[in-house]
Order: sequence, then C-alpha cells, then structure tokens
Amino acid sequence: MQTEPNLGWRKLSPGQRVFEKQDIEADRAKLYKVKNLAARALRLSKGQISLLTSLISYFKEPVGGKLLVWPSNDSLEKATGYSERAVRGAIRDLISIGILSSKDSANGKRFAIRSKSQQIIDAYGFDLTPLLLRESEFKDSIKRIEAAEEIHKRQLDEITISRRTVQEVLRAFPELDPGIDVSALERRFDALMSVTPRRSLIRIPGPLLADWNALKLDAEHQYHSASAGNSCRHIEDNNDIPEQPCQNGKEELVRGETVSLGDLKAACPDALEYAGEIRTEGDLIGAAARLRGVFGTHRTAWEEACDDLGRPRAAVTFFLVLQMFDDDQRGRRTITNFGGLFRAYARRAAAGEVNLAQEIHALKRKRQH
Repeated sequence: MQTEPNLGWRKLSPGQRVFEKQDIEADRAKLYKVKNLAARALRLSKGQISLLTSLISYFKEPVGGKLLVWPSNDSLEKATGYSERAVRGAIRDLISIGILSSKDSANGKRFAIRSKSQQIIDAYGFDLTPLLLRESEFKDSIKRIEAAEEIHKRQLDEITISRRTVQEVLRAFPELDPGIDVSALERRFDALMSVTPRRSLIRIPGPLLADWNALKLDAEHQYHSASAGNSCRHIEDNNDIPEQPCQNGKEELVRGETVSLGDLKAACPDALEYAGEIRTEGDLIGAAARLRGVFGTHRTAWEEACDDLGRPRAAVTFFLVLQMFDDDQRGRRTITNFGGLFRAYARRAAAGEVNLAQEIHALKRKRQH
C-alpha cells in the first residue's frame, strides 16, 4: 500500500491505520453522525466527545483530500469549557486511538496554508479523515456491542423473573403453612440479592444466573410440595420476559401536549441520529443546545426559543426543523439557512401558528405508511 510522502503530519503510533489517499466528500452533518458512532464503538469519554464535537464544528469543506480544521487551543477551551491541560490530553487521546491526525507548525500555531491565489491547499492543524474512513468499522463494532448488550439484558430479565418468583413463594408460605421452615430459602435469597448487580452494569458474574434459576426451581418445588400441587398465581402468570423498560419513553415530553420521547423518535429518526443516545428530556435539551451551533443556529435564536417556548418545547422544535432540513438535503435542497428556519419556526410555535404535537404525530403517521 502506498502512502503519502511525509509533509509534516505527525506519524501514526503503532497500531494506528494508514489509509490510502482518496477523494473525500463530507460535510459537518456526516462527520457528526460518524462521531456518534465512534463515541459508542470506542466508548469515548465526555471530554473526548466534547473536543471532537468542537473540532467538527470548525470544518467547512475538504482541502486537498483531507478534512482539515485548525482551531487554536484557546478556541477549543472556550468551545468545550475545559482547561488547556484537558484539551491537550483529549487531543492526544484522539490521535492515539486513530480518529484524528495532526500537523504542527514550527511555532506551535495552527493556521491555513494558502496558494498565491489565496486558495487553501493545506493547514497546520488537525485532519478528521481517519474518523470518516472508519465509519464501517464503527458500525460493525456497534453491532457486536448491541448483540452483547441484548444477551446481558435477557440474562437480567431471567434473574428478575427468578427473583420475583422466589419473593412470591416466600410471601405465600405463611398463609399456606405458618409452621414451615423457609429460612434456608431466605438466606440463599438474601445472599444472591447482595451480589446481584444493578441493571446498569455491563456484565453479570458467570454463576449468578445459574444460581438464581436453581433457587427459583427449589422454591417452586418446595411450594408445590407444601401446597399439594396448587400453583402460586405469580408463578403461573409472571414468566413473560419484559420487552421494554418500565417507562418505555411514554412519559409526557411536551407539557400539556400528548407528545412522548418515543413519538419524537418515531417522527424524527434521522434528526435524533445526530444526537446520539437520548433517554430523558434533559438528554434531548442538552443535545439540541450542543447541535444548534453545528447547524448554524445562532445562540440568540436558541435562547429566544427557550424563553418563548420553554426549553423542552424549544428542543422539540429544533429536532422537528432538523428533520425537515435532513429530508430536504437528500432531495431538492431548497433550505439554505437552517438557523433562519429554526428561528422562524420557533416564533410560529410560540404564536400558536404551529402545534408541535400535531406536527410530530403527522410526521409519525407519514413514516408508518
């Protein structure tokens, strides 16, 4: 494989990839999507994600086959809110894991290199090309992660079923036979409860699932023996594995309107893809606040929307407009000013000319047909 001659770009460390030079086509929206993939696939820290997001916000267009940006550390400190030391550390980490490369000038400054006609031909700064070229790798990695997470979820569901069954049996015994000794079951139950991880943890210790299933079987056997074969209602009726978390995204998202986070995700799937993982209203608001600069929305437009609509409805409005913009960019490309469209749409929503709930449900129905 041929590589480019050394033009000053920092050499890759062992284990990093060397990509063949190729024509690159990308925009900030595309880079932002790949950034979300990288964050999940590589389990990037908040600082690394924040820095990478800021670097992408400076990108305009490819230069000489590279996706170049050249913000100063001072600019990155202001954009991320991190100290210079933290910014330098995050830069070093992103370079070491192979999603960023850098080229340093003699005086440590970052700036564009221009031809006599003032065309940008190179830069002292950062190249985001490695990030983009690893998109398919990130997608494959995420599939493996999701498969492992699904197995983990099913294991936890099985443990939940066993736990509830044993609890029902222990509650039923005093009514069935007040004199029966269930202390051994209670001790095993308490011991397992003390070592069973919360659902938020990634892995289940190997023997736990088998131990819970064994305790469930022993409890059921002891109950059936004591009840002459009459089954506990819970044992008969509660063996379904739950498919969704308790709230399932159905909590009211926009107060006073029948809109849930699940409705918004169904109506605006492409827009929410830019945001990464969204579980709560706070996640949605934070994502909108971060993304508004990436799509050219001035801070005053966002603040005005928050004042007029409230932060939750401003965030919903942002993602509605982002879905419109994303659809338009894949079609006729008639929208040239995202920030202006967001400001106008938010003002119409504040004036009552746009019903956010109706817009979301209309988009949701459209995508279902």
